Amino acid sequence: MTFYTFERDEIQDMIYIILTLTVMFAILSSRFSDLSLIGAFFYFLIFFIFLFVSRQLFMKFIAYRIGFSITLHQTYFSKWGFKKYENIKAFTRDNFKRPIKGIPSLLLSIFFYIITFGFIIFPSVWRYKIKMITHRFIGTKHRFENIVTKNVAISDVRIVKSLFMGYIFYFIFAILLKLILPLEGVTLWFYFALFWIAFTTLIPLIGTEGFEIYIRSRFAYISAITVLVLGMFSLFIFTSVFSLVLISIPIISIVIFTIYYKKFLFA
Repeated sequence: MTFYTFERDEIQDMIYIILTLTVMFAILSSRFSDLSLIGAFFYFLIFFIFLFVSRQLFMKFIAYRIGFSITLHQTYFSKWGFKKYENIKAFTRDNFKRPIKGIPSLLLSIFFYIITFGFIIFPSVWRYKIKMITHRFIGTKHRFENIVTKNVAISDVRIVKSLFMGYIFYFIFAILLKLILPLEGVTLWFYFALFWIAFTTLIPLIGTEGFEIYIRSRFAYISAITVLVLGMFSLFIFTSVFSLVLISIPIISIVIFTIYYKKFLFA
């Protein structure tokens, strides 16, 4: 169970992310609904805790089965030039005893939120650290890898599966939300926050989760968009559980095809 636990820095970054997004969405929702700011804050706080913790546990489970651990961390921007030494880390390392990581992406997100007068929330402020789990990785051969793995870097095939399933989790979470809570009141804002985060974090900006999956597998990236578009909007169109099951069939087919597409193509 060690690989399913959260590291201290991971917990710290997740707290910062949850609190920041909670404040942003609480202010936005209170401006355009009858929700009070304090009430909206506590509603979104509980919502984001469940969303981020459960999603990260789900991704850790997928990664562990494939042979590595995955840790969420906040993105830091440290480059100001094209050369390796033209960055904040190098400057602070040479001039200060305690070098800084760079500019936290959360600060940039807050700045963007302020200059747009609270209308646009940019949640794509995290990425992942990947670390091999030796006893589960070495000596294994994953699908579409050419050789049995030794003490080498983790292939894009494995990493993409964990990232891809992280986006599929947004749809799974939305279904659970629909089954548990009525489609009214603050729940509509939960859907809005979920949709916004899912689609915005897919934008392939350097240093973000969306860029990682885009650069490693264009096919998985397009599949993630397709699943989210079909799945998320079907939740509003269909009201019965049977209808959701029917729409889930092509979505599940897309997921399976994404995982096994090379086998289908070269069979």
